[in-house]
Amino acid sequence: MPQMQLNRDLLLRSKFGFSVAFTAGTACHVPSVVVPEASAIGAVLIDGDDVLTVQPKEPELPVGEARKQAIIDTMLKMTAEGNRDSFDSQGRPSRKVLKTLLGFPVELDERNEIWDSLQSTLT
Repeated sequence: MPQMQLNRDLLLRSKFGFSVAFTAGTACHVPSVVVPEASAIGAVLIDGDDVLTVQPKEPELPVGEARKQAIIDTMLKMTAEGNRDSFDSQGRPSRKVLKTLLGFPVELDERNEIWDSLQSTLT
């Protein structure tokens, strides 16, 4: 694990779930994936012989029918929950809520097409 030093006391909470407690002027061990975040707050690399340059993998996004089915399942779940804040002023599922639940953005035309076909099968 590389060592880094910061000029102030700070507890860094990484987006990867790591916490690093920096003490002013003292070197501390930092997990390799946290080095870019620590550098961004001003920490200086003291010993970086074993710093990994591997970035965490992005989750694979569903495509084709798997994507469409994931959107349909989420829309059905939103409908069952009946939360008004999950829908826009036209009664369609909010793209912002869909993105939060699915983990990937849904285009406007894609949402409208799937929602309209889902509505016609439900009625």
